[in-house]
Amino acid sequence: MEVRAESRVNERTATEGKCLHCGLPLPPKSKTSFCCTGCSVAYEAIHLAGLDGTYYSLRNLADKAVGVPAKPSSASALSKQQIASDRFIRESTQELDDGSRRVCLAIDGLTCAACGWLAEQVVAQEPGMKAPSVNLPESTLTFEFDPDRASIPKLLDTLARFGYELHPRRDRPDGASPQEKKLLIKVGVSWALAGNIMLLAFALYSGLSLETDRLLAMGARWASLAIATVSLAFGGTVFFRTAAASLKIAIRNRSLKKLHIDTPISLGILVGYANSAWATVVGRGDVWFDSIAVLIAALLTARWLQTRSQRTAAQAASRLLDLVPSTARVLLADGSEDYIDSDKIEPGQSLRIDPGEVVPADGTVLSGRSSVNNAVITGESAPVTVSPGDVVYAGSINQSTPLVVRAESSGRNTRVGQLLQWLEDSTRHDAPVVQSADRISGYFVVGVLSAAIVTGLLGAFLFPGTAVYRIVALLVISCPCALGMATPLAIAAANGKAARRGIYVKDGATVERLAAVTTVVFDKTGTLTLGDLSVVEFTGSDDLFAMTAALERHSRHPIALAFQNEAQLRMLDLDRAETTQVEVVQGCGISGLVDGRAVSVGSPTWIAEIAGMTDELSARVAAIASEGFTPIAIAVDGTTVAAAGCGDQIRPGARDEISKLKNAGLNVRLLSGDHRSVVDRVAEQVGIPADDAYGEVGPEEKRRLVESWHEHEVVMMIGDGANDATALRTADVGVAVGNDNAPVLVASDIFVPRHAGAKADDLITFGQRTLRLIRRNLRVSLAYNVVAGSAAILGFVTPLVAAIAMPLSSLFVVSTSVAVRPFKKDFSEPQRPSAS
Repeated sequence: MEVRAESRVNERTATEGKCLHCGLPLPPKSKTSFCCTGCSVAYEAIHLAGLDGTYYSLRNLADKAVGVPAKPSSASALSKQQIASDRFIRESTQELDDGSRRVCLAIDGLTCAACGWLAEQVVAQEPGMKAPSVNLPESTLTFEFDPDRASIPKLLDTLARFGYELHPRRDRPDGASPQEKKLLIKVGVSWALAGNIMLLAFALYSGLSLETDRLLAMGARWASLAIATVSLAFGGTVFFRTAAASLKIAIRNRSLKKLHIDTPISLGILVGYANSAWATVVGRGDVWFDSIAVLIAALLTARWLQTRSQRTAAQAASRLLDLVPSTARVLLADGSEDYIDSDKIEPGQSLRIDPGEVVPADGTVLSGRSSVNNAVITGESAPVTVSPGDVVYAGSINQSTPLVVRAESSGRNTRVGQLLQWLEDSTRHDAPVVQSADRISGYFVVGVLSAAIVTGLLGAFLFPGTAVYRIVALLVISCPCALGMATPLAIAAANGKAARRGIYVKDGATVERLAAVTTVVFDKTGTLTLGDLSVVEFTGSDDLFAMTAALERHSRHPIALAFQNEAQLRMLDLDRAETTQVEVVQGCGISGLVDGRAVSVGSPTWIAEIAGMTDELSARVAAIASEGFTPIAIAVDGTTVAAAGCGDQIRPGARDEISKLKNAGLNVRLLSGDHRSVVDRVAEQVGIPADDAYGEVGPEEKRRLVESWHEHEVVMMIGDGANDATALRTADVGVAVGNDNAPVLVASDIFVPRHAGAKADDLITFGQRTLRLIRRNLRVSLAYNVVAGSAAILGFVTPLVAAIAMPLSSLFVVSTSVAVRPFKKDFSEPQRPSAS
């Protein structure tokens, strides 16, 4: 079927070597205008539906987002059973007033704003369904449906044809914790109280004084005192508790270094409040309740921002559990089957996993031989052959034949669950720069107190009339609130901007270590490569390729999927071929009759045994293998007629990224569990020296190598699979790279979805700029307090001026933190369509 481009943008894209649908670079030697099968199918469907104009306008908003193209898939029977079951509809959907129901499902395959728009349009056109809404960062699809009219299985099949797969969301906390909610309430109330005090302060600053209108002025003062008292009792207790605890520790250890930064903050708040309260009671002197209330509200805001950024990162990681099916198929003693929640799987139960389904629990294979995609654990795209006695893990994908597995552990007890638990429960150590600020605050409060005592002693003889005011001005203006805000606010602001780009940083210590990285270590699959197999070479004709792909349609093996994808890219009609007597030979290949002709596709060794092979084809097979690709041979009617090569493509921009790191003076190394020849080829293509490329390296060896480098260098490890977990934890900075909808999240310091487009040099720049901001804020805060405190001691600053000037350093910290640009200008945030 002919498909025509409707816009100049798409015509220009095709001529520039980019996919006509998504705009990503075309694979090498591509004979079509599409980068993957999903794009070709989606492009045709969109044009036939007349949705091309709006779709490609939205798609162009996300041209800079890098993602892994979605593949066409069919909704599995288990997925349909899960979502369409009466129990799921009853327990996991919300009944609305009009009798319809609302459901929120996890959706795989989204890579950009246009994908979200397309998924919404598909749902909207289904009978009985309405109000679809895609949340791209959360990878969820919410819609309303009429249980009597809507067909959930039909929707699953329709979305699957576009490469989008729906599955239930796992139970997890979606919102803020009770502690965070309580802190947010304190923030809101504190700002409301501060606003009311500021209104009264405007009257006092505008001329309302005790001399001109004593009754009104005293009324404003007493009202301000009452509101400020509530502010201290409600919001200030957050700081007072910490200060009191640190004071006890300092006394017990006889060390002023143990004083927390909340100690001088609390002291400044209490002294300012006490002096203002006394001035109110006696009816003379200046008050600065407004500055105290604003200070409390601003400090609480900084605390809340830091807490919220940590929660955002943790929730992004917890989406890993969505990848494990919420329902499992259990084999009963009488041979029948039943469906239960995967969290309720008990050790010893027998589970059936059909081809294309995800393993719901860790277990041991009882019967069946199949290929399993273990990317959630190994991180490598190559399938693993399993047979009775072998172990499979929750999150792995069965790809060829049915398996019966004896369950060993489920839910949080699985290997994936334990990795997630580590990420959620790991202690968030303060960054060294935070610890430095705390130490400085300890010395600073002693210095301020000492200066106040000296000022009082000298004032008693030299300036007795102004000694008290100078002491109060010193304590108020020297309040180190900016010291308390400098680090957490800068980290929260930088992490917030990173999160908007899909980059989640676990804690402040990670930011500081990023700035000091000297060595970057890459895993291969999914980091320097795209992580998906594709057909990179085929020596036969299109007719032969169509026969090969028609046969491979009967297998879920990754190589078979690569042939199917390539066939759709070539616009080959496979439905016309009649395929019979198909037999999958485990570990060898597949054979059958295609339009009456005997076709066999598989490993060259197997094909040579059953059909022979010419010297020319043998040489071609050897050349394909030497290039680091997986060789495939094809035989027709007992004669080997063609060879093919399947491999993982280098990620666009990988070579430039390596070049930038090397030009910056960093060491770059490559670790991979793949064959040495494959690793050498990838290293050569991206510009990593052969001596710095390590192949056939298992998880333990990865950890050992990183540990050895870690002794003398600051190491950043970048990986995309749980086989990298120990190396990621050993490195100074562990970066997990993956797609939100793929099983690639591991325990790490930073999580970067593939569509975020962040590179190693971007992350290092992020750390350097954030740390530079923190240090600048600390220097300015210290300099300001020293200069302002000296001015107060010398009598140049009155308590009133001190109250007005006290927030200036805090305002500087806030403004510079909010305005920080932690990323390079050429690293732009992926755009999303507006709600309008």
